[in-house]
Amino acid sequence: MPLNQQPSLTKKIFFSNLNNIGNPSLIWMICVSTLILFICSSLRHILFQSNAFDLGIFDQAVYLISQGLPPISTFMGYHILGDHAAYIWYPLALLYKIYPSVYWLFAVQALALSLGVLPIWHLSRQAGLKESQASTMSLVYLLYPVVFNVNLFDFHPEAIALPALLTAVWCARAKRFWWFCLSIIVILGCKAVLSLTVAAMGFWLLLFENVVGMVLLRFF
Repeated sequence: MPLNQQPSLTKKIFFSNLNNIGNPSLIWMICVSTLILFICSSLRHILFQSNAFDLGIFDQAVYLISQGLPPISTFMGYHILGDHAAYIWYPLALLYKIYPSVYWLFAVQALALSLGVLPIWHLSRQAGLKESQASTMSLVYLLYPVVFNVNLFDFHPEAIALPALLTAVWCARAKRFWWFCLSIIVILGCKAVLSLTVAAMGFWLLLFENVVGMVLLRFF
């Protein structure tokens, strides 16, 4: 049955899934995965296997923002926003105000990739899978080699967009308009080219999920 024909059921599933954010198995998955990913990326950096492009560029830019200075990269010779227009660097700079260290970037990336477990679990439940099956899907996500490889290769803000993109899909299908918008803002803040991914998702929502009705009801 199409999701637009069962709004009450979808909303019920959404709120019931919110209660499972504190699910012990999910928390353990996130914590263990974050720790493993952080250790691996940090170890690679300690062994001098990280690169100036792009880790050095990003580390310098976030540090300069945290100090209230123009984030002009000495590697590239221009403002960091000229590199993919990623405004996510500004909230990340708040961490450098606590203590300026590149390991913040590794920690944020590891946590972001691990948090993908939550929307995967909820999307699985939305699709009608049992809790055990949803947990298995979350584990499969964490064991996907690309997730580990993305984390291992320095730091890239697109990693933060991954759980936000999955959350956007989940919220769109559950007709949670404002959470959907917040997820889109995070996605677009990670890299300008992700606007193409967001546009493609918009076409999918319009053609197959009929979410345009949700938007119209909000403003008219």
